Amino acid sequence: QRSGEHKHEFDLKLNGTGPIVNAARLFAVDANLDQTNTIDRLSALQTAGYGDAKLLQALQEAVEFLMMLRLQRQTEQVSSGKPVSNYVNPDSLTNLQKGALKQSFQAVAHAQSVIKSKFEGPVWAYLR
Repeated sequence: QRSGEHKHEFDLKLNGTGPIVNAARLFAVDANLDQTNTIDRLSALQTAGYGDAKLLQALQEAVEFLMMLRLQRQTEQVSSGKPVSNYVNPDSLTNLQKGALKQSFQAVAHAQSVIKSKFEGPVWAYLR
């Protein structure tokens, strides 16, 4: 966020796990899978040989890391009597966490690129 209550923070759910959850849903629908949990979907996609196995593994690692980070922050917030939120300040992270966060966002960007190239053309052609 550039201003307001969460200035210099970002929303782990909105900008992190959310795009991964949505990508996993889309890929699972495309692969005709019926799993309802994101990690189960990503695992089933890998087992089914759907798409880029390295990307699916990166997305699984990213969502696990982001969920762990979010829960860790929320536990700290509860323990210190602060309101619980999904926001984190990158400056409060260790170098290892910052590296994992960067890898997570790279996986999200790659997934969004794959989605755009795989689905954008057919969807727009259908809607015209």
